[in-house]
Amino acid sequence: MAQHDNLVSLWGYCIQGNSRFLIYSYMENGSLDDWLHNRDDDASSFLDWPRRLKIAQGASQGLSYIHSVCKPHIVHRGIKSSNILLDKEFKAYVADFGLSRLILPNKTHVTTELVGTLGYIP
Repeated sequence: MAQHDNLVSLWGYCIQGNSRFLIYSYMENGSLDDWLHNRDDDASSFLDWPRRLKIAQGASQGLSYIHSVCKPHIVHRGIKSSNILLDKEFKAYVADFGLSRLILPNKTHVTTELVGTLGYIP
């Protein structure tokens, strides 16, 4: 299992009938998407540029780990603001690996399959 300071931690899972549940660490400040798009208060002034840079750096460090260090390498394929979770200190964690794929060394990873979230696909 991939473990890094900027990847959300999986604590457990549950399978009940046809339902499957994953249990992750609780993130007190929700997602980056919540702060950018869904808040009634003055979130944009709270997310000043130094804080935004810290969030971007944390998310990029998590992605760099799964792309380059983790064995086998992982491609997330669904990175977006709703998949960047924020703890009480606004530390960024990459989450939701539902679309991710392993890059195995003896297999090609070239694909013509289009994946991702509409609006984030060019």
